[in-house]
Amino acid sequence: MVSTMFITTSLLYLRRPQNILMKKLLLAFFTFTCLIANAQINVGSKTAPAIRAGKFSDEDLAELKKTTTLFTLQSKDYDQQQDFEKAIADVWTVTKFKIIKPEEVKKYELLEGYSFFTFGGYYTGHTGRDKMPIYTIHMTYDLSIPEVGKKGKVKDHQYFTRMLLSLDEAGMNASGTSGRKRPEKELSNLMHNKLKFYNWGAGYLKGQLITVNKLLMAGETRVHIKGDEQIDILKGLKNDTLYIPDYINNKYSVFTGKSKEKDKDENEGALKEFYSFPMKIVSGEEINDMIINRSTPVYYLVFVRSSVAKYINVYHSTKGMIYSQHQLQSYNFKPRDLTIVESLLK
Repeated sequence: MVSTMFITTSLLYLRRPQNILMKKLLLAFFTFTCLIANAQINVGSKTAPAIRAGKFSDEDLAELKKTTTLFTLQSKDYDQQQDFEKAIADVWTVTKFKIIKPEEVKKYELLEGYSFFTFGGYYTGHTGRDKMPIYTIHMTYDLSIPEVGKKGKVKDHQYFTRMLLSLDEAGMNASGTSGRKRPEKELSNLMHNKLKFYNWGAGYLKGQLITVNKLLMAGETRVHIKGDEQIDILKGLKNDTLYIPDYINNKYSVFTGKSKEKDKDENEGALKEFYSFPMKIVSGEEINDMIINRSTPVYYLVFVRSSVAKYINVYHSTKGMIYSQHQLQSYNFKPRDLTIVESLLK
């Protein structure tokens, strides 16, 4: 099986702190390790998203726009390939595009004129008390152009965007800290065939591509730390329904590695204490279907749980991401997470 994992490592090694200065450095490192994953949608040239997105050169963007972008999907998605093709075609204008199978990547990656949107990720890490490396993987859907070396092999990738995937229990356990990096073939098999990503589907991809396409066409970069996006559009929620996916009811424990589902009605009642405007909890599949098939615009929430943080994003089905917030070292959705959205609508 050909691996499509374009995984790179952002890894710093620090020995056990021997004095106050080293303790401060260690604390700063752990803060940095969390911050580099703070972009649910990162548009920029850096391999691993950082506090600031890497700038694009005019030459980089010109090269990208000349390519045909090859999208890969999860194995289960090829039965709905027409939905994905329509969703991409509706919003993607940066390049021409084509959907291929993961095993076809090898056929194109050494050729000029192709960029790739495929499942991948990057590592962050540090050394533990026993001086052994500890790794965490951040699972993403990435746009990049392979860089081919003199020996005719891919030596690196020029990245243009990374979109964090929302992990279920299996994904959280697979991405958690460990003393080794998983082999690329193993990770590729997990991401293409076994893991479920809550913010993945033709509709969800369409919403994210609206934001990515707009920024790439303008030559602009983005990190999540920008905060509020389009408040004027967000205010339409005063008189419209915010659709909230029912997977917010899944509560994950980093201590046990297990998830427990909270009662839907109980959670909806708790939400109304913090959000007084129209809202409805529905399945993630229903939201995905509404984005694709409804003739009128849809406001929907996307909750992303990653290995180091959580993200609460509000999307408009024709405008893309219109609001975002994140919280480090927190993994579960809480009703009070909508407090800021509520305040912006008043």
